[in-house]
Amino acid sequence: TTEIYTLSLHDALPICSILGEGGAGVVYRVYDRATARVLALKLLRDLKSVEQIRRFHLEMQELKELRHTNVIRFVDDGVDENRAPFLVTEYAPDGSLAGLASPWAFHLPIHLAFDIFLDVLDGLKFVHGRSDIHRDIKPQNILMRMAGDSPNSLKYTPKIADFGLIKKLHGVRITRPNDASGTIGFMAPEQVVNFSGLDKRADVYSLGATLYFVLTGNYPIDLPGDDQQAEQLRCVLHSERIPIRRRVPKIPARLAAVVDQACQREVSRRFRDAEEFQQALRDAKQQPN
Repeated sequence: TTEIYTLSLHDALPICSILGEGGAGVVYRVYDRATARVLALKLLRDLKSVEQIRRFHLEMQELKELRHTNVIRFVDDGVDENRAPFLVTEYAPDGSLAGLASPWAFHLPIHLAFDIFLDVLDGLKFVHGRSDIHRDIKPQNILMRMAGDSPNSLKYTPKIADFGLIKKLHGVRITRPNDASGTIGFMAPEQVVNFSGLDKRADVYSLGATLYFVLTGNYPIDLPGDDQQAEQLRCVLHSERIPIRRRVPKIPARLAAVVDQACQREVSRRFRDAEEFQQALRDAKQQPN
């Protein structure tokens, strides 16, 4: 069984740096003195929100069971000296997919995109096989660990991370039927109006939009500015998706067809699941033109 304990972050797990910060919490890079490992620690700060606390505990419970090469690994959980809950996971030292794509101006080399997303789809198949839906797949939530011996090898092991919006199919509802959560630009249209009733095809869309973004630097739809959130949500729900080769004409036709199918506005026109998505991507890799 996993030990749940109270700690001072400056004692058992001294903080090395801040990795990320959001409205509900902060993620630190920490050093585990007991095992001499660098780890990631996610600390929940918004203790006023009952829903945030429930989601955080669901994330911890699900991560304990998600053991896969392409899913970030659970290490421990507990509460700090202020009784704020925290989650400890493996640390992915090579940043996120967003950080990896940035030097290429979000025109990731095609061969690298194939390798990364085929592996991510392995992880997503495993998550879905446990009747879980991630609901917030995006470039920032795919973390990278270099797999090659040389920094120039461009071999990575991608890991799906941040399960804060995870949903257990047929499980207990923790959101109201019309709540919308996720990341605009990567969320499936149905996520705007039926967040609690999504199926695995919502993750198919989000991963397709993620692949679209790292190949083009754009979302599958054009969005107004961040100060117009209501209009953004309307676009997510109603706008036609822009074929990826209209953004970047040099993308191979077979790969473009896969991305465009994953990003279909209508649920029934997407791949049925991660396995079908992966097989189509594998076929496109083998016959690129």
